[in-house]
Amino acid sequence: MVVLALENRNASEARIFLRGDAPRKELTRIMSESVDVVTFRWSTGVPLVVEVELVTGERYRLPPRHIRSGEQLRLIIAPDLRRSDFAR
Repeated sequence: MVVLALENRNASEARIFLRGDAPRKELTRIMSESVDVVTFRWSTGVPLVVEVELVTGERYRLPPRHIRSGEQLRLIIAPDLRRSDFAR
């Protein structure tokens, strides 16, 4: 399992999608200006791409990352969506 800590600093609710070698799949939704933690399974050899979509329709796809099961990741959704941070 992979643990993803989410912090939404944006004024809009956001949907979080995961992409790999298949079409995107919705992981969760996070309310504006809130925090949450989610877990999910991920295949080790497939790069993870996280996509954030605000209820306003704005989308941002973060650069792909190679991850392993058991990793703890952090996603901060910034007020300017393109300044969002995805880190270990």
